[in-house]
Amino acid sequence: MAERLPSSLQWGLFLAVLLSSIVMFEPAPTDVLMVIVTVIAVVYGVLRYSASQSFGVFCILLLLLANILSLFFVQNAEVGLFYFIVTLYLSVMWFGIVGLGGRYFEKVLTTVIQAYVFTAIICAILGLAVYFQIIPIVNDWLLFGRVKLFFKDPNVYGPFLVLPSIYAILSFEQTKRFFWLCCFFVLVSGMTISFSRAAWLNIVISIVIYLIFAKQGEGINRIKLVFGMAVISILLLIFYTQFTGLDDQLSDRMSLQHYDNDRFAMQKEALITGLKNPIGIGPGQSEILFPLAPHNLYARILTENGFLGFTSFCAFLIVSIIKSFQSSRQLGSYSSYYVMISAVIIGHVANSFFIDSLHWRHLWLILALAWIPIRLEKEG
Repeated sequence: MAERLPSSLQWGLFLAVLLSSIVMFEPAPTDVLMVIVTVIAVVYGVLRYSASQSFGVFCILLLLLANILSLFFVQNAEVGLFYFIVTLYLSVMWFGIVGLGGRYFEKVLTTVIQAYVFTAIICAILGLAVYFQIIPIVNDWLLFGRVKLFFKDPNVYGPFLVLPSIYAILSFEQTKRFFWLCCFFVLVSGMTISFSRAAWLNIVISIVIYLIFAKQGEGINRIKLVFGMAVISILLLIFYTQFTGLDDQLSDRMSLQHYDNDRFAMQKEALITGLKNPIGIGPGQSEILFPLAPHNLYARILTENGFLGFTSFCAFLIVSIIKSFQSSRQLGSYSSYYVMISAVIIGHVANSFFIDSLHWRHLWLILALAWIPIRLEKEG
């Protein structure tokens, strides 16, 4: 029989994830709470790791080692140390959630997902209300006419809504409640007004992969779902473009931006710099060395943390996808959760070719979920 997750840890974890949508400054409220939860878990000795999680642990430790080695080559020690501390914290958060999941299994999985989905729905509703001026506009919640709310950038706000969008599809297929279909379109609408092209790519890839591999809702029901979603999406798009003035901003974002060529040039320069510096130039040094940030996770890690950092993190992403797909093949009511997690990680992997996502709290949450074992697998 599975152990019961202590209520103090459960509520602490729920609140920490609930506040993960407020990351305008560092340390964010979620950072403080997650550290407290992890420290309590360590003090009471409730973290548990299994051999199946050892490769993920090994990859994270190698990434941290690569950060430490590259710190010796920084141009700005203060920036480098701060950037490394954030990476270290996110790694500790991953260890904490995975360790709790190794002991309490699906209770940790559902607690994190429920809190994440709840705060994302609130963010999407609030974002729509701000963008369409249903409530007074707060300047700090917009950036160049794009919704970002409590995030530093619309390019983070948009991807934050991807997993909850897939969860809404999953829940609708399981419960057939119209509420979840409404949530899906609210979340996707919220993502749309972030005007993040990478987020749009992210959600399309995630939905396609989920619909292909999810076991539930196969056959005619899945066809009906896809057809219904397509029809409603078209109607919503017509409504938005014809009656809200959204069409001009959408068409502008769909075209090549004046800064795109500069971004691609910086990515090329970052790759060249990374190849010339096998140990890396140090955490957080890209903004100092280059006129623009590379806006590419992989180019940034290669440049800043060298071959070791690049290899370890890419291996970590790949094995996280494999682990979640393996868990999705297990029989049980949570198998679809792991299909969702796999799909969303793949979507974020694609997203990360166009934006640096290393310090996205929600990405590390999702990566942690991929390593929580299913209880049947653990006991068997």
